[in-house]
Amino acid sequence: MLTDAQLTAMRAVQAEAMTQTATITRLAQSSDGMGGYTEESSTSTAACRIAPTLNMPDATIYAGRLQEGLPWRVYFPAGTDVREGDRLTVGSKTLEVLGILAPHTYETATCCVCAERE
Repeated sequence: MLTDAQLTAMRAVQAEAMTQTATITRLAQSSDGMGGYTEESSTSTAACRIAPTLNMPDATIYAGRLQEGLPWRVYFPAGTDVREGDRLTVGSKTLEVLGILAPHTYETATCCVCAERE
């Protein structure tokens, strides 16, 4: 079993590799009080690391939603509030979060499967 100190040390090592910054944009719908809705967006930023994933078994789960795009994995510090459907802007890339790969035990980073969008 890992101690809190060991888990903190592992997260610190992961964080050292997160040299990029992502802008996380989340769209939300709220009632307009007349039976319709309005769209609102919120943004936040977080350190990250991105990598194309050419041989990723998880991508087969999201194949229909990739729309012929290259799948990417984006890693954030553990506990970062990122959700399916969020838009990420990292440098010149715009990515859509297709899913979050949940940890089986201890989370040292939050890993997202993403597709590049225009």
